[in-house]
Amino acid sequence: MVKIIYKEFLALFLYLLINGYSGNDGVEKKNEIYSVTMKDFNNILYDQEKFTFLVVYTHWCYRSNLLLENLEKISNLLKYDNNIRIAKINAAVNSEIIEKLSVYSYPSLYMIKKDEMHKYNGVNSIKKILLWIYQYLDKSIYEINNKEKLTLLLELEEYNNSILFFISRKDKDINLVNNLVEICTLIGKTFCFYIKQENVIHFLVNTVMSNNYHYDTVELQKKDIYGILFKNDDFDEHFYITDESVNKLYDPECSKEEKIEMLVKWVQKKVEPLVIKFSEYYFPLLFSSNTVTLFILYNDINELNKLDIIKCAKKYKNITFSISGNLQVYEKRLLSELLIEQLKKPLMRITEFKNNITI
Repeated sequence: MVKIIYKEFLALFLYLLINGYSGNDGVEKKNEIYSVTMKDFNNILYDQEKFTFLVVYTHWCYRSNLLLENLEKISNLLKYDNNIRIAKINAAVNSEIIEKLSVYSYPSLYMIKKDEMHKYNGVNSIKKILLWIYQYLDKSIYEINNKEKLTLLLELEEYNNSILFFISRKDKDINLVNNLVEICTLIGKTFCFYIKQENVIHFLVNTVMSNNYHYDTVELQKKDIYGILFKNDDFDEHFYITDESVNKLYDPECSKEEKIEMLVKWVQKKVEPLVIKFSEYYFPLLFSSNTVTLFILYNDINELNKLDIIKCAKKYKNITFSISGNLQVYEKRLLSELLIEQLKKPLMRITEFKNNITI
């Protein structure tokens, strides 16, 4: 009798672990990151109702720990969608997963549903991971229908984060806005969402933009459809309203290809950081021919006068401004390239590379 009860309890526990706990009101418990075993994983493989975003990690791996730090933020941004669960499995104690999923490095990320398995091949970026996840979910994921989700996106702490919101006040424009979001996601440069509920539009325009950021939003009250690009990096926060250069986005006669080209140019120009936070990604750019770069190096970013740096970056647009610490491997490499042996206080170095140098 005891064994039977124990088995029934174990079965119930595994069911709740994989499917999530449902309260009396029938609302699924959200924002949960499940730690699963191989037995749980086998159940995931047969689930045909929803995707599981699975992180395969090891507790001793530095990159795994960095990813797990971002996983909580990813979970928060996905908690408004019921068609996905988030799980993690430690390969150090569940070694069978290595062969099962052909894991060659840690962390490895997967979207799994019955008869479907997709592996992520990008970098550890909240934006890039979410954009990858979104493509497998229902299109409703692109609607912001509550202030909480909007606030989470605006407060997302990731370098050079950008979000393009398409606003539609009339139902007749919803299909057009959906098409614009689809085009925007193809570009892959920024988050893209649409807002149609008046209370959420009011919160973004009147509370966030007007009250918090002191933007003049009078003209927006007269528009039924428009776009708002929010950009946030370590040095600047800005809202940009789609202007006349992209008015054809709202023209049903304009082709998809034309709209993509138009939006790429507009978004690229806006999201490029005013002051680049140095990383391996920017190494070729900052050390390329005919480039003048002002490096500002620091131990503590709070020691920098951000306002003065922004003013200079806006004034001297022919110079690329970049800041860098001294902890990461690529930051130490930069110090070596600039012949700096020790960094005790903020320093500035300017570099210039030219073609056809005659010796």
